Amino acid sequence: MTSSTVIYSELLLNIQQLTVFISLSSSSDKDTTIELAEDGDKLVVTHERQRCSIDLPVKILDSSSLKLPDQPTKDFSIRLPAPKGSGTTRHAHEKKTFIVPWSAQALEGATGLLCRYCSHCLIHVGQAHEWKDLPAENWAEMMDFWHCHKPDINDEKSTTTHNTKGYAATNKLTAQSGVGFVNVNSVLLSPESCSGVKPYATATRRTLGFLSQADSDGLLDAGNIGFVDERAEGWTIYAWNISVPIVDLGTPRSWPRELIISAQLLGMVDHQATRKFMIRADDGEEGEQGAILLWVFTPDMYYSSSSSLNAGPLRAMKVFYQEVVYASDMRKEQSRLYDELNLPCNALRELRRIMKLSNSRLPTSLRLFQDWNVALLERFSFYEEPT
Repeated sequence: MTSSTVIYSELLLNIQQLTVFISLSSSSDKDTTIELAEDGDKLVVTHERQRCSIDLPVKILDSSSLKLPDQPTKDFSIRLPAPKGSGTTRHAHEKKTFIVPWSAQALEGATGLLCRYCSHCLIHVGQAHEWKDLPAENWAEMMDFWHCHKPDINDEKSTTTHNTKGYAATNKLTAQSGVGFVNVNSVLLSPESCSGVKPYATATRRTLGFLSQADSDGLLDAGNIGFVDERAEGWTIYAWNISVPIVDLGTPRSWPRELIISAQLLGMVDHQATRKFMIRADDGEEGEQGAILLWVFTPDMYYSSSSSLNAGPLRAMKVFYQEVVYASDMRKEQSRLYDELNLPCNALRELRRIMKLSNSRLPTSLRLFQDWNVALLERFSFYEEPT
């Protein structure tokens, strides 16, 4: 029989504390027990002859705080000190590491880029023979601050600089033939490097030139896999839409959209020193989808839950979010409080679905913080492999 008990635990890395939340089907009684198993790696709760257990994010060595409340109750929490030493070595290493989906180094062994949904070839082997990492999503706008010798528009070498460094004297990033520029959530390519895509436009979208799969007869599927970047004179393909065949690894590898969006948010937290965002659809469908106000409350934590589909502890960030029907009505009043993040319509829809699902799996007492909904967004783990 499946237990109706729900156990949820979260490890806060900054204070090294493990908090366990337990929700029982009925009030606790004399037969209810809570104990550690497997040398402190697992927590087991027994209630009404039903057993429920989870793998803890960290090994607990001291069980003296592991006690039931004195009075019968259905919902309660327990705080346990996380040990110092080998039990948190992995967490300490990951805390110092900002992990991105695809990097230039990871793509060096790629034999091409494929659409992750239909395996349609976007780039053949050899069409992008060099990959370069971009330091940040808005790196070009920051050139005035970190360039000691910015390219001079009157310099005779400016053309050479444009061709070899990827930026022009006018302070912008420009796509290059045979070179792929890798960002946290996308890859910038020159049009001639892409053999399997072509631009298209629809009357319902404000931003024109979104990419779709194509063949000699025209468009195959109106799937939004990227967009024409007129400023960079190239095509940008979203990282969540690609799968990458790697030499000697067999099946092409890809990353879930949730992990890539999380990495994008964390990158903005690091580079722009902000934690509050207004997330909107970038293809003009605000009336249909509205917007999301998102507050990155805890950027890095580990959690485990008996209601999760994953057996082991997961690395995540805790976010608070609210739905906004018309973002244009709020931008004037709250533009100073929120940084704007634009996502494709399908990515915004997926983010909303993931957060609602995460919220429904949290213990009831943790689903709201004041007037904010609470959710956990999974983030990259150092030991994680693409699917």
